[in-house]
Amino acid sequence: LAGDYVRAGNLQEGERLYLQIVEQKPQEVVAIYNLGACLLMQGRVKDALPWLERAYKLNRQDPDAAHALMVCHAQLNDSAQAERVRKKASQAWPGDPRFQPEVRQVPLPESLRKALSDLFNQCHGLYSQGDYVALEKAGLGWVERFPKQAGRGWDFIGLARLQSGQPAAAEPAFRNAVMLEQGDAELWDHLGTALNKQGKWSEAEVAFAKALALDSASPHLLSNAAGNLSDNNKHEAAMQLLQRALEIKPDYHRAILNMGNALIGLGRMDEAIEAFREVTRLVPEWPAGWNNLGNALKQRGRLQEAVTALQQALQLRPDFIEALNNLGAIYKLTQQPEQAMACFKKAIELSPNFADTYINLGSLLHGLGRQLSAVEALNRAQQLKPDEPLVYMNLGYCLQDLGRFDEAVAAYRRCLALKPNLEDAFSNLLFCLNYHPTLSAEEIFKVYAQYNEQFALLPNPSSVEHKNSRDPLRRLKIGYVTPDLRMHSVRFFLEPLLAHHDHKKFEIYAYAELVNPDAMTERYRSYFDHWRDTLGVSDHELAEQIRRDEIDILIDLAGHSGHNRLQTFSLKPAPVQVSWLGYACTTGLNAIDYYLTDEYLVPQGYEHLLSEQPWRLSRPALVYRPSPDFPPPSELPARKNGYVTFGTISRAVRINDGLIKVWAELLKRIPTARLVINSGDFKTEEMQQWMQAKFKAYGVEAERLSVGFDTPAWIPMQQIDIMLDCFPHNSGTTLFESLYSGIPFVSLAHRPTVGRVGANVLASVGHLEWLADSVEQYLKIATALASDIDQLSEIRARLPDQMRRSLAMDETGFCVEFEEALREMWAHYCQRDRS
Repeated sequence: LAGDYVRAGNLQEGERLYLQIVEQKPQEVVAIYNLGACLLMQGRVKDALPWLERAYKLNRQDPDAAHALMVCHAQLNDSAQAERVRKKASQAWPGDPRFQPEVRQVPLPESLRKALSDLFNQCHGLYSQGDYVALEKAGLGWVERFPKQAGRGWDFIGLARLQSGQPAAAEPAFRNAVMLEQGDAELWDHLGTALNKQGKWSEAEVAFAKALALDSASPHLLSNAAGNLSDNNKHEAAMQLLQRALEIKPDYHRAILNMGNALIGLGRMDEAIEAFREVTRLVPEWPAGWNNLGNALKQRGRLQEAVTALQQALQLRPDFIEALNNLGAIYKLTQQPEQAMACFKKAIELSPNFADTYINLGSLLHGLGRQLSAVEALNRAQQLKPDEPLVYMNLGYCLQDLGRFDEAVAAYRRCLALKPNLEDAFSNLLFCLNYHPTLSAEEIFKVYAQYNEQFALLPNPSSVEHKNSRDPLRRLKIGYVTPDLRMHSVRFFLEPLLAHHDHKKFEIYAYAELVNPDAMTERYRSYFDHWRDTLGVSDHELAEQIRRDEIDILIDLAGHSGHNRLQTFSLKPAPVQVSWLGYACTTGLNAIDYYLTDEYLVPQGYEHLLSEQPWRLSRPALVYRPSPDFPPPSELPARKNGYVTFGTISRAVRINDGLIKVWAELLKRIPTARLVINSGDFKTEEMQQWMQAKFKAYGVEAERLSVGFDTPAWIPMQQIDIMLDCFPHNSGTTLFESLYSGIPFVSLAHRPTVGRVGANVLASVGHLEWLADSVEQYLKIATALASDIDQLSEIRARLPDQMRRSLAMDETGFCVEFEEALREMWAHYCQRDRS
């Protein structure tokens, strides 16, 4: 345990435990030696001396004890005692270079000293110029000419490789250097840096500890050791070393920079930003300070400030790969793909082996609908950095959109094996499982239950006490938490509810996680009594804000979709918590009380598939408001074409191989029929050809398909006679849009809840005859609809008006029942408290 504390940088606690051991076992030589070494690392050389002398006397066979004692005497300027220990040690271990006098104790011949000095100056000059190819060559010449004095030569070789982005190749060079110059703290520091760059944080700790044992008062060494600890998520230990460094040199910019990194790790983001700002004030010409400031501002949601900081870093150093990569990531996040692509391409030109750029490039290509190209970029990243979790998380994105679900699941699990606390990866795994074509609902729910075990920030949410007044009749405070208060499909269902809320009975709060607010955001603001921007706010900070606002009922509208705040919900900031709308599936969180639903999404008997208690409305749990510029239905395409056109306007992830096989069978049963596949995932030629090849494998030629992307959705709908819903994961918004365009859709009732959205929509308009309970029935319904053109024309003419008069668009009635549900939930809470 003492050793763990020392390796973590908590030298005081290590000292305390070692002292406790030797008090109980005075002859425990290992503990005695470690106690002395621990004191030496703290710079307490006088205190270390008696313990190291004792350790050396008790075990004359330990060269490490002899070396530590020699260093201790040397640091106390007792050269005679240091030399006495060295001579005895050199006799005991004649092959150990630490005790050889040639370089340090015996003056070198003048000619050799001058040759080594010239070599050092030559190498140092090449290093300063950044000519790392020539530097490595010069270093290799050094070690060939003077193998006994090659420590610094190997060091320059290592530095050349390190600066060229080859830390693995640098490592053996630095190991050779420290073997020849074990008493040189700088060389141990360089070895630690090479190990750190490879993610070998524990090995790096050992190297940095050896450096500090040799020079415990160096702010530079303390800072580097702390940086490594922070990289290994040992932020508290890092802070201790950094505080020591800044006591010695208060304005040391590298230590302040690393302190900013540690503060980020501790969740103290605002303090981190101030630390980085201090760095830029102290050394405004240092690009690293601006780069780290940009990253911190990005994490805090201050994106324009982040761009400015990163541009400043690049102005100072145009070839700064990390800054280029970080700037590209912000451009990608803010939907500026051309600028992002330019950053990533330039970074790759400058450094073809920098894995992080390929990760971001893969993510960008995925967003541009070039999934196959994205997989290539991510495979390259995997070759360069096989243990980087983000490689596998991004691979999962792409593979699931390519229908390779088992591989996608494996990628997410590999990501989590490398970084178990990466909550986004687990949410993505759950999102992927929802679309998996062969897993049962029970198998999937088991993984949802694991989410609560691994990622709930509060294991027992029932223990939280709330100060909200438990009056069942008072005006209630309702909070909506969502990243989608913008131009997003959620608006078609959320706006009609918000527009009808009774503000005399309910005080409405928005908690908006917005990266790119737009005109729709401004419209949303008018529906809320209070608006809170949450981007860059930590989960604990957001939970505290919700408590201060005294929210009574907190409603999640995102589930496990992107930019969700489920971990805030896990802290139980509101007495009643509800999931609704944005995800169509359970969250897996015990802290969320209710899942607002209906009998179609969650039929009786399926309660075991939810972590929340289902709260079923007596009507479908969605209400739809179409876009105001939605055109009237077009003429039935089959009238002018002479054949029926089926269609789907759905993401690629829903169109799995089993579904393609069913659709191919439908096209075989109706040899004249065509199929339109239209969505943002098919805007590129590579994805269009990929989908065409999928159908060709089932005997359907490309001529019978129209694969592409048009927006808005009613443009491709003008080509479609009958819409085909996907399964096991149904489509969503486009099902409502289909009916409003006069197009019937065929759906297969599959596993709750994602496989019952079609049932919910058809029930709301009174057309359950288009709902199948088997694949064969699905085919029969589609075939029957296609066989009667007159009937399709009649449906197209009357369906929009029928929908306007249905529950699907009864905004007032839906809001009344929604609010009644909230009031009843609150009454249950108040009654439960009294009991």
